[in-house]
Order: sequence, then C-alpha cells, then structure tokens
Amino acid sequence: MVAEVTIEFYKIQGLYIRYFGEMPKQITGFDIIDISKNNWEKLKYQIMDYEDDYIGFYCNDIAIISAKYSDYHM
Repeated sequence: MVAEVTIEFYKIQGLYIRYFGEMPKQITGFDIIDISKNNWEKLKYQIMDYEDDYIGFYCNDIAIISAKYSDYHM
C-alpha cells in the first residue's frame, strides 16, 4: 500500500535544505520526532529526511491535511 499525504508544519525554525543538484529529487519520507519534553520554547517536533538528509527543521505543530491510499504494484 502507498500513501500520499499532505502535511502542514507550523512555526518552522532551523530550516536547512541541502543542494539537490540539477535533477529533481524525491524525498520518500520523514522522521517526525517528538521533542516536547526537551522544553525548547515553542518547539515540539524535529523533522528530518531519513534517507539522504536533504531537508530538516523544527516546528511547533503539525496538521495532516489529506491522505490518499492506493495499492501500488511494481
């Protein structure tokens, strides 16, 4: 099963985007880590590209806007 999810991240801080090069890149997923117990002011989550470390940031809140599921077979 494959999921296409639209997510909004609120009050982003510490955003980094590594150079992708000339060709488009696909980010296949993120690690979303709850850091709320660290007591960082207004930061609850750390978001990281778990495969290639192309993108990462911290945010205060997350909302799932939509999710579509399909059976994908190669």
